Amino acid sequence: MSQTTKTRKPESEEAQSFFDFDDYDNVIGFLISQAADVLVKQLEAIFQADDVSLTPREFAMLNRLAQFGELTQIELSELTYKDPPSTSRVVESLRAKQLVRRKTSKSDRRSTDISLTDKGREIRDRVAPQIADLLQRATGGSTNKEMAAAVAVLKRVIAYCRDLETAQD
Repeated sequence: MSQTTKTRKPESEEAQSFFDFDDYDNVIGFLISQAADVLVKQLEAIFQADDVSLTPREFAMLNRLAQFGELTQIELSELTYKDPPSTSRVVESLRAKQLVRRKTSKSDRRSTDISLTDKGREIRDRVAPQIADLLQRATGGSTNKEMAAAVAVLKRVIAYCRDLETAQD
């Protein structure tokens, strides 16, 4: 059985299409997915090396709480782009680890307020610089202009897809 080696044109000769599924390695959605996958693995490695029992999703919630202070569970769900049932499960996991506290809102008894515990803040403050360093190294050599363009494109993708979800509801 013979193997055929796929030959690629030199980069300068390739027509750049970020939507051509015959050139899947350059399809923007595939690249976003790949980047997310490898970043998740590296975040997990940071947590493991620091002996922190966290998932990337849990870190996102700790970070939003550190950023904004006490939030309702609905606000936390919106700020982390997670559906309410998933947010509830993650908050419960964080509560069991004594990283957040959950209490009934004083202003609306139907609502739950979530806040960081001292332990939750300490862990977030300890791993956040390591994650920032990873992201800086991963984007090494990128200019501020390139980073701003990448962030703008990613925000447009997120907004467009969120609008589609809203329209489907």
